[in-house]
Amino acid sequence: MSGPRPRRATHFIQLANDSKKPRRRSGSLRPAATLLVTLAIAFPVAADPKFVETEELRIIYYDPDETYLVPHATQSFLSGLATHERLFDYTPDGRINLALRDFGDRGNASARAAPRNRIFFTIAPSNDPYETINSGDRFSSTAVHELTHIVTMDRAAPVDTFFRHLFHGKVELDSAHPETLLYYYLTVPRSTAPRWFHEGSAVFMETWLSGGRGRAQGGYDEMVFRAMVHDNARFYDPLGLASKGTEIDFQTAANDYLYGTRFMDYLGYTYGPQRLLAWWRRDAASRRYYAADFKRVFGLPLEESWHQWIEFEHQFQQRNLHSVHEHPLTAYRDLTRRDLGAVSRSYLSADGSRLFTAVKYPGQLAHIVSISRGDGTVTVLTEVKGAAGYTVTSLAYDPGSGTLFYTTNNNNYRNLEALDLRSGRPRMLLKGARIGDIVYNRTDRSLWGLRLNNGYVQLVRVPYPYQEWRRLYTFPAGEKAFDLDLSPDGTLASVSVSAPGKNPGSPQVTQVRVLRTSALVDGDAMPVHSFAMGAAVPESFVFSKDGRYLYGSSYFTGVSNIYRYELATESLTAVSNAEIGFFRPLPLDDSQLIVLRYAAKGFVPTLIEARPTEDLSAVAFLGQQVAEKYPEVLKWVAPPPSSKPYEPSVQREGTYERMRELSLESLVPVIEGYQGAKAVGVAARFSDPIGYAWVRSDLSYSPDDAYPSWQRLHFSTEGRYKDWTAGVAWNGADFYDLFGPIKRSLSGYNGYVGYDYALVYDPPVTTDFVAKVAYYGDLDTLPGFQNVPSPSKNLFTAEAGFVASDTRHSPGGVDDEAGYRWSIKAHAYGAAGEFIPRLSGTFDVGFPLPLDHSSIWLRTGASVSEGRHDDPLANSYLGGFDNNYIDSASHGGAQHYRSLLSMPGFDIDALNGKSLAKATLEWCLPPIRFEALGSPGFYASWARPELFVSALETNPNSAVYRHSAEDVGGQLDFQLSVMHRQPMMLSIGLARGFSYGGFGKTEFMLSLQVL
Repeated sequence: MSGPRPRRATHFIQLANDSKKPRRRSGSLRPAATLLVTLAIAFPVAADPKFVETEELRIIYYDPDETYLVPHATQSFLSGLATHERLFDYTPDGRINLALRDFGDRGNASARAAPRNRIFFTIAPSNDPYETINSGDRFSSTAVHELTHIVTMDRAAPVDTFFRHLFHGKVELDSAHPETLLYYYLTVPRSTAPRWFHEGSAVFMETWLSGGRGRAQGGYDEMVFRAMVHDNARFYDPLGLASKGTEIDFQTAANDYLYGTRFMDYLGYTYGPQRLLAWWRRDAASRRYYAADFKRVFGLPLEESWHQWIEFEHQFQQRNLHSVHEHPLTAYRDLTRRDLGAVSRSYLSADGSRLFTAVKYPGQLAHIVSISRGDGTVTVLTEVKGAAGYTVTSLAYDPGSGTLFYTTNNNNYRNLEALDLRSGRPRMLLKGARIGDIVYNRTDRSLWGLRLNNGYVQLVRVPYPYQEWRRLYTFPAGEKAFDLDLSPDGTLASVSVSAPGKNPGSPQVTQVRVLRTSALVDGDAMPVHSFAMGAAVPESFVFSKDGRYLYGSSYFTGVSNIYRYELATESLTAVSNAEIGFFRPLPLDDSQLIVLRYAAKGFVPTLIEARPTEDLSAVAFLGQQVAEKYPEVLKWVAPPPSSKPYEPSVQREGTYERMRELSLESLVPVIEGYQGAKAVGVAARFSDPIGYAWVRSDLSYSPDDAYPSWQRLHFSTEGRYKDWTAGVAWNGADFYDLFGPIKRSLSGYNGYVGYDYALVYDPPVTTDFVAKVAYYGDLDTLPGFQNVPSPSKNLFTAEAGFVASDTRHSPGGVDDEAGYRWSIKAHAYGAAGEFIPRLSGTFDVGFPLPLDHSSIWLRTGASVSEGRHDDPLANSYLGGFDNNYIDSASHGGAQHYRSLLSMPGFDIDALNGKSLAKATLEWCLPPIRFEALGSPGFYASWARPELFVSALETNPNSAVYRHSAEDVGGQLDFQLSVMHRQPMMLSIGLARGFSYGGFGKTEFMLSLQVL
């Protein structure tokens, strides 16, 4: 018997590009420094990872969980890198660093070239349905995809190399110094290209380096654009795609992949693949800006070529639609009046009158719904937290007890939950069990599912009452299992399995295997039936009610149709001829199926007659036409990983010691503000190759004669190692002090040690233990309260507490729309013989409204301190919007009015109290989306208004010092993007404060938040 595996302490690792945490203007906990340090040390510290190093590659992994993956991963990336070096004439700028991580239940990877070449690879087998990704070996396909990102961003022209030498490295964006936007563009200019450029080029290369298997000639991509032409859907231009198309469509960010890949296919077909390589390749002849270089390579502006592609696409898909109509199409009857976006597997209620499924579409949170078969009415049953992309959730149904089983946190460590349809109450069954593809067994009330762990897929059984799981079978490394189902009598199980080909380098084959459940209980997974569909992937095969057939879908002819497999005869027959695509069959009887019909705005549950046919329509694939016109792409295929010997390639291996691996990543000039003065200096950044540890140092000088000489020099340094941070400063300066009323610089010297341990890290659910001790010397103002003179030149502070969050937003949302946040902290001041403790807490809760992307939030907080009412150390101070004219996201986001110690409509630090209670009621209105406001390099994507009203009570237990204040206001936020991918926010606020003491005023706020 097995249970959920304990989560490693470093379930998610802090990366080097994480922003510095803002100084909070709130109190915290009472403990002394020794107690804080003791508490922090009491939490476990994760062991250092291991590494393997070749001449051009470094792999970081955890032993023993991921050790078995290292040889194949190394060989896959070496093979892919050698092919990219050949095609792009590329030499990496330093080793490429690959981190293997088992941090989620959805295989994924990301790459970045600054400050170093880094790839982060979540090793879980990917289970993206509908052939939305390459179905081949995930290490080989991921390698060629992510390495394309590295090549296009890292390959340097001579002028780029000059700036890399000048700044001692490739400069990463640093929120503390917005000047790094310029340095970033000078050292890695192609990193600033739009996402569709990066993903389109990577998918194109992934397809042809994988031997033609991939999305550049995939059935899903063809279907998407065929549906768009059929439904007369809008095609976005490059600006509209970035500002709106990746937000309001149910596919959200996947549109970058779809549009980008399709445009690259068109360019490859029209101009040839060598012209594509010339555009993607940064060299001496190329232009720094990707769009300017497009005109150099292709001879016309990018926007003009984009519009030519759209015209071409309409003609291409009209021909495909004409081909589809050469045979009679399967008639259908939709069960709903609208497209439902992403839709999960569906089940009929016990009486057959309702359809249970889960849906996710823009504007509302993902939820399980009941669809009336009579009138198509959709009724929300419960929310699905952490919904998956196209599948929403894994769903199973027990008609006897009226229970729906479903998974939450689907992109992290999946939970198993149950919804009682009679009471409407959900309950947690297994938290973090990592089990999906669940199916209910009527014979013994058990649940069966597929569990992910350390890159393996395990077939497991969850016996009633669902308090534990038991492993039945572990699929071999390299095999990906998905789409599990059980026969009605519980004797057979079916599952789709992608496995390596018989010979090295041969493509993977996906087959449906039918297994005996009685044998599986004994660990025997020998199939009694199996079938494959060539290069196509058989998906979502489920048993008929009588157990005679399996029904599923496949792009066998290029169009996704429904197929029926008869177990007795082992014969496979098509039972539909779709115009666009049918998926996820739910058998009703021998002749009727409920299926999902694809449309431009999402999937639609529909009813069809299942009639065997051999008259299937086929469509042309643009990717295939690229290969036919330019067969050279077929020669791009990367050699099999086995062609790269592992042992001879390894130069060094051992324990990856973060601090020992630290080295300089960049050294750049900066400007800073110190109180009212300006300072110039340099910023040095150090990190280990993968970014697990870092040190940041700033040194600047103010030539202002208004300050004594000892205050003109400014220095600060801070670093992170595992869960610890520490820093020291001398007259610490801040760039943002140059702009606006908020001053964060401090005179004198200070040092701190902080600790942040993730007790729970299962997004969206997080709970952290935080602690910090600090010492300040030669102070003039109280830290965090710029207008309050410090009663002591020397000050000691200590804090510790807990911070938790569980918030969600719907597809296309611009802010959290539901959930909660809370914190409780104890804080203490120590100065001149005084010891003043304080306790504070906050609780925010939000509720979505029927209006899309709109919510109501109640934000509350309270604080209480010991000490005298006239002692500054015993008081908290409030007032103002707390935004600078130019500000940083690292200072707490643009909506500072939400914080406990903000009070728009009053001067900064004008209100104070030894104890206080505050409540804010906020209405977040729906955003207004823009499609063409700006240019692709700098544009506004949306504007969103918020209205708020706050009530504050200070010193409620004192008749002398008691004070009440209220405010009412609003803020209008404009989301901006610069350099295509870097967010900024312009905020305009107006508030009116009311107070019996007459302190209230009308306050106007204007702030531009950068980085």
